[in-house]
Amino acid sequence: MRLIPVNAGRIQNQDLHNSQQTDYLIITNNSLLSQAERLAAFHRQRNLKVTVITTDKVFNEFSSGTQDPVAIRDLVKMYFDKVRI
Repeated sequence: MRLIPVNAGRIQNQDLHNSQQTDYLIITNNSLLSQAERLAAFHRQRNLKVTVITTDKVFNEFSSGTQDPVAIRDLVKMYFDKVRI
């Protein structure tokens, strides 16, 4: 079986590796983004730094667009390491 690359379209620029430290991380699917933003607003009112990230952005940056749960683990580990520094 021969694999042939296919153009999936344009991907918007993002830089999750350069994001700021956060107190509360919300990772959500695009279909639940509005509810995740409501939850984030609730916690921001209580003076927490909240970051909302969609799974599409996580997959694009940490697993080359492939839906791999390891990408989510790597993102959380990156944030964990930033807190320890």
